[in-house]
Amino acid sequence: MEPSGSQNLRLCATDFYKDQTSPRLISFALDLNFGVIRINFDEPIRQSSLNFTQLTLQSQGAASGLAELEYTLTGGTTSSPDGLSFKVNLTDFDLNEIKKRWTSCQFGDVIPAFDN
Repeated sequence: MEPSGSQNLRLCATDFYKDQTSPRLISFALDLNFGVIRINFDEPIRQSSLNFTQLTLQSQGAASGLAELEYTLTGGTTSSPDGLSFKVNLTDFDLNEIKKRWTSCQFGDVIPAFDN
């Protein structure tokens, strides 16, 4: 029951502007013990729009063109809701490949990048 004198007000958008910029990955944390990557974006995104096969881990040297040390995920899953942060569960295959490269010091400092 509404208090007396209150009104049911609706706000309607008068203008709609399409988002002109893609979300940017701003930080991440790779946990090889649990097989997850936590990724954080600068603006909210839909969980359903994530495509983990477009996520590439690369050494800082590869990012600057100095080395060819990189690994692109073959898949992954998340149960995180839409938003800024996602917990990505790596596939067993990807986890094992990353561990092989990591423990053999092929990656060094790792930088994630989403292909556009």
